[in-house]
Amino acid sequence: MDDKNKIIVLDFDNTLRLSEDKSRYIFPDNLKSYEVKIKSKLLDLINSNNYVIINTGRSFDSFKKINIFPYTFLICNNGSEYYDACDNLLKYIPLIQSDLKKFLSFKFDKSTTVRMYSPKNISNAITGLSLIIENHNVFENTVKNLKNLFTFSSVFYSYPKIRIVNTTTNKKKALDDLIIIKAINATSVFTVGDDDNDYEMLKCYTSYTFPWCTKKIESLNIPTYNSLLEIIKDIECRYEQ
Repeated sequence: MDDKNKIIVLDFDNTLRLSEDKSRYIFPDNLKSYEVKIKSKLLDLINSNNYVIINTGRSFDSFKKINIFPYTFLICNNGSEYYDACDNLLKYIPLIQSDLKKFLSFKFDKSTTVRMYSPKNISNAITGLSLIIENHNVFENTVKNLKNLFTFSSVFYSYPKIRIVNTTTNKKKALDDLIIIKAINATSVFTVGDDDNDYEMLKCYTSYTFPWCTKKIESLNIPTYNSLLEIIKDIECRYEQ
């Protein structure tokens, strides 16, 4: 593969796609304009021989339903599935069968929504499980119970959602693996995220976050900006070749 300049790895929710409460940090009255500018900037980065990798906890289908942004590669399900820019599946890491059996034996509250996720066009492979629990008390109790069942590094949660993936992967491991299997050459790797499932990735690379990041991410003491446009500008100014 040809040499490229930089690898820029972006979380999706509240990094690329902002919720309404986060958008007030940037353009409170014109979020769509901000998204158009981000889309244009990412296209410029890709056309300038850089890699843009979106690394999300979402399933492939959930991501594709709402994504408007370009990318060179896509990592889904907290590191369980990798895709290229044409959405061809490159690799997937199924849930360990013993974990799947434990999950299926678990007794959930009737109000809990349970979903299983498979990679594109491979319906018989389960790469992730998710729960949506609207009741705070039930959510907290479920997290505690799941902690007793699973290696907790494979359980990612942020109220009201809980997601379970293979214990051998996370966003950072998936990024490292993708770089190897695609023989990606680059001068630098930059990562951007705000939630606990971004922690390993942000800790190990030159990274950025936002004022709304979790306490765990805040503990990394990495540069914090109000918008992704500001972060990309900083990368371009400080790390020009």
